[in-house]
Amino acid sequence: MKLFTLKKNKLFYLYFIAAFLFLVFGFFIFPLWSNVEVPWSKFLYSIINLIIAIFLIIYLIFFLLKKLKKGKKSVIQVLSIIEFVILSIISIICILSLKIKEINTYFSLSKILGMCIYFRGVIGAFEGYLYNKGDSKKYPIWAFVIDILLIGLGVFFYVKPIISDLVVLWIFFVLIVIIVIILVICGIVTIPEKKNKE
Repeated sequence: MKLFTLKKNKLFYLYFIAAFLFLVFGFFIFPLWSNVEVPWSKFLYSIINLIIAIFLIIYLIFFLLKKLKKGKKSVIQVLSIIEFVILSIISIICILSLKIKEINTYFSLSKILGMCIYFRGVIGAFEGYLYNKGDSKKYPIWAFVIDILLIGLGVFFYVKPIISDLVVLWIFFVLIVIIVIILVICGIVTIPEKKNKE
């Protein structure tokens, strides 16, 4: 079963435009700039905080908010509201780090990721407990195990960061490079064939 198919179309150039934009962004967050005197080197980690905030906002709007609207009034919905509030606060902290540089001193990238992972695990574990306690559909045991692992991983990230901010920066940079490669490949594959004039 194919997850998606790429068809040749006239809008193939959009892939190349997107790849170029990601490439430009990747250039600005290139980790080695942190050791070089360039105008944007001081904002490298703040930019990553902004990216995390954007991902959190997307998660809040397109997943958690829909979950709240569809859910019935219950303890699980209350937990979802708590998660929504906590992640909203974390995203605000990430955005404020662009203006208030002291925030980066108290909330490193590792700590921010740790808080996100930890609270997701805690909320998920409580949801699993309540699902299994009630008469509704059972919460998968594998999902519960993942929640416990997320809690432990979140604690490690926050209390004793196992990866430095520079490593997080490299991870984002590598992901951008991968995205650029995928977009270029998609662009090449979707280039329409030239019609032979008879």
